Amino acid sequence: MICDASVVWSGDSAYAALSAGSGILSAAQELYDVVDFDALFTATILPDLEITHPEYKIIHRRALCTVGQWTSVKFDKSGCLGLRAHVYQVLVKLMAPSVDLVVRITAVETLEQVVDDFEFWPEVLLPYLSDLMLMLHSMACTQSSVELIPGCVLRQVSAAARRDAVR
Repeated sequence: MICDASVVWSGDSAYAALSAGSGILSAAQELYDVVDFDALFTATILPDLEITHPEYKIIHRRALCTVGQWTSVKFDKSGCLGLRAHVYQVLVKLMAPSVDLVVRITAVETLEQVVDDFEFWPEVLLPYLSDLMLMLHSMACTQSSVELIPGCVLRQVSAAARRDAVR
């Protein structure tokens, strides 16, 4: 499969614009009323993250950054769209040892942002939890910055379980 460099750089630029900000506000906050992020995720970001061409690692990294930024601002807020499950599926794939290390680390950072969101639903994460923990463990052996992320994930799942037990 041939990959046109202009397609990769155009995609990188578009995702950079969606992830940037004015310094005070993130692009997600500034573009809240303009961008339907759920539709953008479904129509563009998810398909981009599924492409396996080696040159797409540039787009994968930037798309993951975009997802991380938009998650807490405007992303499947009702939970009825099931988009967060797609994020977890993609994160499992992009944390695999065969994936570029920079993309893997960015996937870990995105996982932290998605899980550390006020709208976190542990029941959506649970089907992917063991795979994610396995990937995180394999990465923690080689990257010390990854060691803290499993604690964040488990803390959020535990807090949600305690809230449910109180109800």
